[in-house]
Amino acid sequence: MSCNEARRLVRESGGAVLYTGPGLYDLYHPNGAACHSLMQVTQRAYIRTRDTAQCLVGYTCVEPDRLFDWNR
Repeated sequence: MSCNEARRLVRESGGAVLYTGPGLYDLYHPNGAACHSLMQVTQRAYIRTRDTAQCLVGYTCVEPDRLFDWNR
């Protein structure tokens, strides 16, 4: 699907699980208020779409330690 189609799907459905590759999928939310757990933070979510390499489709919830590359 195109970037605009993916954005619209997430926005209009209030959130969507999108398949982004073999065995890869995640839950995307239309806004940053979706993370309810105290152990999670909101992060902008970019995926590859048919027409865009880095399409901002919405937001996803992640645990803070997943945001950092501890090997640096």
